[in-house]
Amino acid sequence: MNLKKVLIYAIITIAAFLLLGIFGLFIWSQTGTYPARSVALAALESTAEVTVSQDKYIIFSPIEQARTGLIFYPGGLVEPAAYAPVMHHLAQADFFVVIAPMPFNIAIFGTGAAQNVIDAYPEINNWILAGHSLGGAAAAIYAHNNPDQIDALVFWDSYPPNSATLADVAMLRSYLDLGQGIPTGVLIQAMGGLYLGAILIGFALGLFYAANWALGTSLIPEDRAGEFFGLANLAGAGAGAVGAYIGGPIADQFSYTLIIGLYGIVILLSLLALLGIKHNNIP
Repeated sequence: MNLKKVLIYAIITIAAFLLLGIFGLFIWSQTGTYPARSVALAALESTAEVTVSQDKYIIFSPIEQARTGLIFYPGGLVEPAAYAPVMHHLAQADFFVVIAPMPFNIAIFGTGAAQNVIDAYPEINNWILAGHSLGGAAAAIYAHNNPDQIDALVFWDSYPPNSATLADVAMLRSYLDLGQGIPTGVLIQAMGGLYLGAILIGFALGLFYAANWALGTSLIPEDRAGEFFGLANLAGAGAGAVGAYIGGPIADQFSYTLIIGLYGIVILLSLLALLGIKHNNIP
């Protein structure tokens, strides 16, 4: 095979992988996005105090002429309309609020969205840029590159990336009510507990994977190891996918305490099932 054919095949292969990657990213962003619930959808309706419009952006306009605008970057894989209740409330306080939808619902792909909003509404004198989670990091990147375009930066459960220098921008870490009675400030102050929980979970997962494979190799006939481990991996992946679609709605409709309790019950049932396994071939 000559060099020309090798280059052609290489280019075709790279192009195919890029197209598959883009297609996969699109599917993932559409199927994995957290949707807006009924409360959020209700906040998209105009009221006597706030006019709501949806076109390129979701805009909340107070009845009185606003001098200060707030541009909001949604969190990663969160439907922009999900933030409608908070943004509607801000508009009632005479802020001109614009939620900027992001490519693939991932704000890092649209860090410059604020500039288009600012250019579209020159009548607004002061601009605040806010973002939730990944949206906050994306907002910090824009503020770092355009410090003279905004007057303040608000982080909602977020923080700037290390590359963003924000010495010239006024910043506020948000203590907005999340709608569940838990201010973000409480979450920020509990970072020590978060780290401790992460360490314990990591330790437990390490023990599980070590014991799981060791137990499996002691029970499975050597000539059928591929079949059994393939089924085990398929069951684990399938449970992860199904569990997310079942556990997520349960947590949203009831509480995370309930879903964690259900996980605990499943773990206990699994332990009881393990007691019934015979270990005849374990020395």
